[in-house]
Amino acid sequence: MGFDKHGIEVNGDCIWLLDAGGQRLGDLTEMQLLDLGSRISVESGLLNFDLEAQKWRECLIALGLELD
Repeated sequence: MGFDKHGIEVNGDCIWLLDAGGQRLGDLTEMQLLDLGSRISVESGLLNFDLEAQKWRECLIALGLELD
Protein backbone atom coordinates (compact mmCIF):
# COMPACT_ATOMS: atom_id res chain seq x y z
CA MET A 1 0.00 0.00 0.00
CA GLY A 2 1.32 3.43 -0.75
CA PHE A 3 0.15 6.75 0.64
CA ASP A 4 1.85 10.14 0.51
CA LYS A 5 5.57 9.47 0.59
CA HIS A 6 5.19 6.51 2.94
CA GLY A 7 3.99 2.95 2.52
CA ILE A 8 3.06 -0.06 4.63
CA GLU A 9 4.42 -3.60 4.66
CA VAL A 10 2.75 -6.35 6.69
CA ASN A 11 5.20 -9.07 7.74
CA GLY A 12 3.95 -11.57 10.30
CA ASP A 13 2.86 -9.67 13.41
CA CYS A 14 4.67 -6.49 12.31
CA ILE A 15 3.15 -3.63 10.35
CA TRP A 16 6.06 -1.63 8.99
CA LEU A 17 5.96 2.04 8.02
CA LEU A 18 8.11 2.43 4.90
CA ASP A 19 9.84 5.48 3.48
CA ALA A 20 9.57 6.49 -0.19
CA GLY A 21 12.44 4.13 -1.06
CA GLY A 22 10.80 1.13 0.63
CA GLN A 23 13.09 1.14 3.69
CA ARG A 24 11.51 0.17 7.00
CA LEU A 25 11.18 3.11 9.38
CA GLY A 26 9.49 1.35 12.29
CA ASP A 27 6.89 -1.18 13.36
CA LEU A 28 3.56 0.65 13.68
CA THR A 29 2.40 -1.88 16.29
CA GLU A 30 5.09 -0.49 18.63
CA MET A 31 4.48 3.19 17.87
CA GLN A 32 2.00 5.66 19.30
CA LEU A 33 -0.52 6.85 16.71
CA LEU A 34 -2.18 10.15 17.57
CA ASP A 35 -5.23 11.19 15.54
CA LEU A 36 -5.05 14.99 15.45
CA GLY A 37 -7.93 15.54 13.04
CA SER A 38 -6.29 16.50 9.74
CA ARG A 39 -3.12 14.49 10.44
CA ILE A 40 -1.97 11.41 12.28
CA SER A 41 1.21 11.77 14.27
CA VAL A 42 3.32 8.60 14.40
CA GLU A 43 5.66 8.72 17.39
CA SER A 44 8.33 6.40 18.74
CA GLY A 45 11.52 7.44 20.46
CA LEU A 46 13.52 9.52 17.99
CA LEU A 47 11.16 8.84 15.06
CA ASN A 48 8.21 11.18 14.48
CA PHE A 49 6.14 11.38 11.29
CA ASP A 50 2.95 13.13 10.26
CA LEU A 51 0.59 11.31 7.91
CA GLU A 52 -2.41 12.78 6.12
CA ALA A 53 -5.33 11.52 8.22
CA GLN A 54 -7.88 11.38 5.40
CA LYS A 55 -5.71 8.96 3.42
CA TRP A 56 -4.37 6.89 6.34
CA ARG A 57 -7.08 6.65 9.03
CA GLU A 58 -9.21 3.87 7.45
CA CYS A 59 -6.17 1.80 6.47
CA LEU A 60 -4.61 1.92 9.95
CA ILE A 61 -7.90 0.98 11.61
CA ALA A 62 -8.48 -1.84 9.10
CA LEU A 63 -5.03 -3.21 10.04
CA GLY A 64 -6.16 -3.32 13.69
CA LEU A 65 -4.05 -0.39 14.87
CA GLU A 66 -5.40 1.84 17.64
CA LEU A 67 -5.43 5.60 17.16
CA ASP A 68 -5.29 7.75 20.28
